[in-house]
Amino acid sequence: MNCIYLDHNATTPLDPQVLDAMLPYLKAHFGNASSKTHPYGWKANEAVELARAQTAALLNAAPKEVIFTSGATEANTSPCSGSSLLRARRLHPRRRRIR
Repeated sequence: MNCIYLDHNATTPLDPQVLDAMLPYLKAHFGNASSKTHPYGWKANEAVELARAQTAALLNAAPKEVIFTSGATEANTSPCSGSSLLRARRLHPRRRRIR
């Protein structure tokens, strides 16, 4: 039986490359990235910051502009609803001085 899944707002298929990248953090390095007092948190925070930098590069953004949310509910109550990734751009970006 062939089915067409139409509820991608609830969940979506996981790309195999994403699964490969996440497996170490689902099995061995499962620390809370906000916990800065132990090695588990440090390792998780490093991974989050790497993902933030990689995402920023894809978006041609600064890493500080990339905000990860826990899912659709949090994103819907944030300034940019409907995404589990937010990009918060400065209204007046600082201009770089040319020397």
